[in-house]
Amino acid sequence: FLQAVGVKAGHLRFRQHLPTEMAHYACDCWDAEIEVSTGWMETVGIADRSAYDLTVHAEKTKIDLYAQEKLDEPETVEVVSMAKKAGALLGKDFKKDGAKVRAYLEGLSVADARALEEKVQADGKGEIEAEGQKFTVTKDHVAFDIKKETKTTRNYVPNVIEPSFGIDRIFTAVLEHSYYARPSDPQQDPQDKKDEKITRGVLGLSAEVAPYKAIIMPLDQRVSANETYQEMEAELRRGFAYRGINYKVDDSGATIGKRYARNDELGAPLAITVDFDSIGQGEDKALVRSVTLRERDTLTQVRMPVGDVAETVARIIMKQTTWGEVQQSYSEVKNAASAAIGTGDASG
Repeated sequence: FLQAVGVKAGHLRFRQHLPTEMAHYACDCWDAEIEVSTGWMETVGIADRSAYDLTVHAEKTKIDLYAQEKLDEPETVEVVSMAKKAGALLGKDFKKDGAKVRAYLEGLSVADARALEEKVQADGKGEIEAEGQKFTVTKDHVAFDIKKETKTTRNYVPNVIEPSFGIDRIFTAVLEHSYYARPSDPQQDPQDKKDEKITRGVLGLSAEVAPYKAIIMPLDQRVSANETYQEMEAELRRGFAYRGINYKVDDSGATIGKRYARNDELGAPLAITVDFDSIGQGEDKALVRSVTLRERDTLTQVRMPVGDVAETVARIIMKQTTWGEVQQSYSEVKNAASAAIGTGDASG
């Protein structure tokens, strides 16, 4: 889960709690810790509470809180019960504690009951611990009748695994791990103050968690005013809405390169561009009603029919396909504006 939402594997570790660190109800506990700029941060706690809660409630309320499972086939099992004389002696000798001593003894497995009986017979007495109290029992107390019973159900106390997620901490870590800067243009003159290097920030959120999955962009406002573009935009909107995909339309007057750059900063993984070829005003009429689909991190683009876009984006989001597979299915497009983002020049 953590890697799927954007946590880098090299900055993730799991740490087991020491016995002195665990809560009283836990028999084991692990933390998922993520390394961020301030150090290692606990983000997920997973505690094995075993059957602590129901067991304690059952002990205090004297009510059985077990689950019952019906067996597919009846089973014959050996059951430990106290011999009549020994059971009566427990109440006489241990008074109010007799019930808890009896419950402990009858809760033993057949093997443990026989082992205790042999020990007490040999030593004359033995020590047991029931509900946190220690008791000394004699051979008169430890006498069992091992009976065979046919069972059609199985009773057990369910165990509980308690996961706890610090969503705000995970969100902070994802933002830190996802943000990066593209390299500046190496051809810029460092002596020319007017030609300052521009660092292009990118929020590299995975397609699963990015708030906007795709951006629809006309190449410029001449394209956006065209009737064919408006029909294509409407088709894209319907396709995204049908599949529940969040998207954004950026048809401002800024250059296409600047719009690519600012939507990279928003974390949108994919951008759909409608250009002059798309609306039939380019040289290749075979490209009418096709668009380019750009991937944020690789800066690569492919051209595909507008009708394929929504399904392709949905498959990428659901991890049913990869960008590499999309590139194999459609022709790659070299776009100067997209490539320039990687060199710091987004003016075109």
